[in-house]
Amino acid sequence: NSTTETIGKTSKLINGLSKGNVNGVFNAAYFDSNKQELTLINDRLGFRPLYYMETEDWFAYAGEVKALLTLLDRTPKVDEVSLRQFFGFNHMLGNRTWWEGIEMVPSASVFTVSENGVTVRSYWSFDEIKSQSQDPMEVEKEFANLWSLDVSRHSKEGTMPFLLSGGLDSRFLLAELIEQGADLVAITFGSEESAEMKPASYIASVAGIPHRRCYLNTDNWWHRREEAIWQTDGLVNANHLHYAITMDYMHTGNLYSPINIVGDLLFGGSHL
Repeated sequence: NSTTETIGKTSKLINGLSKGNVNGVFNAAYFDSNKQELTLINDRLGFRPLYYMETEDWFAYAGEVKALLTLLDRTPKVDEVSLRQFFGFNHMLGNRTWWEGIEMVPSASVFTVSENGVTVRSYWSFDEIKSQSQDPMEVEKEFANLWSLDVSRHSKEGTMPFLLSGGLDSRFLLAELIEQGADLVAITFGSEESAEMKPASYIASVAGIPHRRCYLNTDNWWHRREEAIWQTDGLVNANHLHYAITMDYMHTGNLYSPINIVGDLLFGGSHL
């Protein structure tokens, strides 16, 4: 709409971030033509990568590295530090990418680009969460309320494909979705002898929902992994892209799937 309205919405977004009123996975970009100033904002965890590069003549950003590579006359050098990190930890640390000169916008950032240069302001960190002594029963009650509200807010109508493992995360989420009357199709991947298959089948049976099994074997191990590597800009080791085999199964219903990996991603042993 009007420039004034857009500026107002951007200011409201930035203020809301600082107060913790903005929830979700997002990247936002705003260009103020009067100030010749670009502002990039991402969510607290930087869940969706936002890449950037700059030269003496220009600055560019994109949601995929591939878009930035098209701007260059030649492919940049592979970042040797990133290469060592990837083979050492299965992923790059910090804001590195495979390429020299291309980085990711840090998570929880208000990233401003102007003729005066680039400034980065962090609006949130885990260090800001203060330790408080609370009654365990009150904490449990509040968590239950917030959990139910958040699952409901991030759900959609229609059949939802649901990745079901034998783990606690997915069982916990499944129980809440069923409580809320969601229409689900459970999908489990792994070898036929996998420790995930038997409990997942039992859980789906108890829940009374359809269950599709994606068996991994030597014939289909690479199926759709190349596509997944392309989609993730090579940031994830192919050894950990087992979910790629479920892509055909996940294309069902409303194409929307609740995600149940964040607990492991933040606090568990996931290499993602």
